[in-house]
Amino acid sequence: MKKKSWMYVLIALIGIIMIWPGFNNALGKAIKARKEAAMEKNLSVEETSIPSSTPEPMQTPEPLPAEKLLAVPIISQNPELYNGCEITSVAMMLKAAGHPVDKMTLAKQVAKDSSPIRRDENGNILSWGTQTRDLWEMLQVNV
Repeated sequence: MKKKSWMYVLIALIGIIMIWPGFNNALGKAIKARKEAAMEKNLSVEETSIPSSTPEPMQTPEPLPAEKLLAVPIISQNPELYNGCEITSVAMMLKAAGHPVDKMTLAKQVAKDSSPIRRDENGNILSWGTQTRDLWEMLQVNV
């Protein structure tokens, strides 16, 4: 529906609700009861209403830096793990977080896939096994 059509539907619904039997009567009774309660306490109707809480002004968050230098120890992947970049990265993250673990321990924890390397006619690697144990799992085991 178009924007104007929604407005007409909304106005029609409000009109139907306003003339619905009992709605005006219940609304009138509620207003009358509030006025009577205010008169008993010698208060104005405005004083009996729920105080409106003014929201605190939103603070604009400071922009995040484009870069952040982390204090992560550098661990060499080679010569021990020629294809262990993920393991080496996880070892670096864990050490930075204060967990004493080394890349060779992590490498032993990863299940190995014995699938042979598949290459295309140009020698590019098409597939070379898969890690059957998720790195996230490895982080959880070692933390």
